[in-house]
Amino acid sequence: MKNRDRFQGFGPREAGILRDTMLTKSVNILGCCAYNITDRPVGMFCNYMENITLTRSETTVAGILAAAEELLVKRSYSEVSMNEIAEAAGVTKGALYHHFDSKEELYLAMMRRDLQRKKALFTHAIDAGSSCRERLRSLTRAFFSLPVEKRDLIKLVRRDISFFAEPARSELIRMYQSSLPEIIEPVMAQGIRDGELACADPRLLSWYFVAQVEIMLGKYANSIFPNEEAKIDFALDLFFTGSSSKHNGSGQ
Repeated sequence: MKNRDRFQGFGPREAGILRDTMLTKSVNILGCCAYNITDRPVGMFCNYMENITLTRSETTVAGILAAAEELLVKRSYSEVSMNEIAEAAGVTKGALYHHFDSKEELYLAMMRRDLQRKKALFTHAIDAGSSCRERLRSLTRAFFSLPVEKRDLIKLVRRDISFFAEPARSELIRMYQSSLPEIIEPVMAQGIRDGELACADPRLLSWYFVAQVEIMLGKYANSIFPNEEAKIDFALDLFFTGSSSKHNGSGQ
């Protein structure tokens, strides 16, 4: 049942490819399916399907989206022009507009591709553990395993959301929720059921945990902790036991 839910919307062949490799499907403006290999394999997601090739159009779209990612991580949505994206991607402005009618459409496609990849990665990571704590550790490690620029992409939803009106605004929020907080919610419900967590609202706990982990990605946290595992330990200990001195026996 887990696999069926995870790959809902994909055909049998596509779902099989996704189970064996770190690939996700995106549909470009021409209606073509593009298969994208994530930047870094985690756990069992390390196979490479060399027989899957992209069409020329899909390759162009992938290049455009990669160039947009690089520019938009460093600067806000309003500061990056379509001319700059075309130049960075090595395509003409006409070719860029052939695939994307507007910067908004391009931005949504970029975020959709990235968040679909992250959802596949995070879902697999969560399934690797048994207890609530083990599953959250696996998820957090998968998040930290991403290149810095890929971690930063997920922050763009909050940073740039004010530039978008409906329905684009709602779509961005929905994509973000689906890729991270919503897949954590059942893990929190399991923790409550198994007695690892106190009785609370699972949705609220999932958002709280995401916010806590994101704090560990800042420059200050990097200066405090020697490595990623130390960050994970701190985040999990803080989430499961809190910051009260009574938990470690030093309180009154």
